[in-house]
Amino acid sequence: MSSPRHYQSGLRAFGVPSFRATRGGLESLDNMTTVHTIDKWHQTRTGHLIFGLVELLIAYGFASWAIDSGSLWQYALAIIFLVGGVRNLIRIFHPKHG
Repeated sequence: MSSPRHYQSGLRAFGVPSFRATRGGLESLDNMTTVHTIDKWHQTRTGHLIFGLVELLIAYGFASWAIDSGSLWQYALAIIFLVGGVRNLIRIFHPKHG
């Protein structure tokens, strides 16, 4: 299988991004490196702490809103963010191996 084709734009100075051909269409290489960088940072202890605290704050907001309105979808989002926040905080002390 050949490697994916990379299309370099001659207009990089003007902010035109580079693209990679995939089965689903074209993907921006600049966006991929940003997502990859954020993912690498998220795997650090500091990243888990920040993501965990932000998710807990979002869960608190949705829980408060759900209690006020009684909406089930807000309760569901509060539970989803609560679980995600707790998992991130647990991974600070028990990192995932492999």
